[in-house]
Amino acid sequence: MLIMNTTHKSAHIFVYMLSIAIVAAVSGQDLPSTPQTPEQVIERAKMELLEILENNGLRYSALDPAAVKRATPGNLIEKITVQFDSLVQSEDLVLVAEQSDHQLFMVPLEADGRIVTVMILRKESESWNVLGTEDTYITEQLNLVKGEAEKLGEGDFYMYDVPNLSARVYGFRSGAGEWYFTNYGDFSLDTPVSALEFLPILQQDARRFHEKYKDLIERGKYVN
Repeated sequence: MLIMNTTHKSAHIFVYMLSIAIVAAVSGQDLPSTPQTPEQVIERAKMELLEILENNGLRYSALDPAAVKRATPGNLIEKITVQFDSLVQSEDLVLVAEQSDHQLFMVPLEADGRIVTVMILRKESESWNVLGTEDTYITEQLNLVKGEAEKLGEGDFYMYDVPNLSARVYGFRSGAGEWYFTNYGDFSLDTPVSALEFLPILQQDARRFHEKYKDLIERGKYVN
């Protein structure tokens, strides 16, 4: 008998509905004629999130309105979709981003040393827009990864999504190079790995996938 994890499903549905509510509320506001900074967009979205939590009867134990109110934005984390063909064909140990007319960023809202929730922003040209909030498991993953990355010193975070391999990888760039945090394969989110250790395995899996499904891939029908 299949037993569904109703707690996780309820959390996912809540975040989805909350994202729709935030976007609807922000989109309905009269926006200034001058371009807004990401900080201004985040603050506006945070205020809408608070109003939804406090006044519209939406309650979920993992998202505390008081913590959201205290929270301040952390550094932007770019969400990068990896160019699968490059991963297959290149001999270089790098993750190349797909070309796009926009960029996506995550913005962690932090309070009391922890990430409370994560906003999603889209940048197109000079325009910034909020797309909603990330699922709760992304918040949990970022809290874990952030704690481990702090041991490596100061640096910048990125999140890579690898098509076809269902791989989510958090990259951390510092003066000592780039480290990766992932639960892909036999790796663990709480243990940083170097490019030399991780990327050859990812490339090997990508090439195996390409060989197995190359007809679909060549027709643009990724399996994902």
